[in-house]
Amino acid sequence: MTDRSLLPAPAGPLVAARERAFRILTDRYADDTLALEEFERRLDLVYGAPSPAAVDAIVGDLPAAGDLAGERLQPRAGAGWSHPNVGVGTGGDGRGVGERGGRLLAVLAERRVSGGWPLPERLEIRALFAEVVLDLREVPLPADSTIDVSAAFAEVRLLVPEGVAVECRVGAVMASVDDRSVLPRGVPRAVVRVTGTVALAELGVRTVPRGVAADASFRQVWRRARRTNG
Repeated sequence: MTDRSLLPAPAGPLVAARERAFRILTDRYADDTLALEEFERRLDLVYGAPSPAAVDAIVGDLPAAGDLAGERLQPRAGAGWSHPNVGVGTGGDGRGVGERGGRLLAVLAERRVSGGWPLPERLEIRALFAEVVLDLREVPLPADSTIDVSAAFAEVRLLVPEGVAVECRVGAVMASVDDRSVLPRGVPRAVVRVTGTVALAELGVRTVPRGVAADASFRQVWRRARRTNG
């Protein structure tokens, strides 16, 4: 016989309202309706609201939450393709990112991007309650590119091949920005500028160490880079 005292209590109206508001806020942050500061402000208000009506009022001016997992690739005028995919889960690659610009979105998800897709001149990474891994070892790189990161409650890791110069100009709000990329000797074969803001998040940048096997896994390379990138 089940001890009912051990069963979780059913979610009440206030909890349900908060969950609904949280989904609306994450959707609207993901599609750039809300800036990071406004997202955080409203999130604090939602968790402090004393009633379902008060919660609903905080998000009442925002479009209703949609199904992130049901979104499809949409063209972005003048800037290649948007890649709004994500939903909950793992997987993903660089398909759908255009030559000039694109977006990689991760909300309540894990995204690992690697392979031979071309890095656009400008790539936007939007991560919320997510883990994003961008492995550029086999990626064709333009001579000059920008990766703009906006992350909250997330971890973003960027691995660049030897000979690539990284300029990291990321702002941090109660966050960690750990750039241990290695400056190339002589003229770099490519320059990757990392910009944006991370809040309550972690951003790490590493260079592939010398002597690492080409078929080594990302995890193996990242661990080696942590020891050798000074």
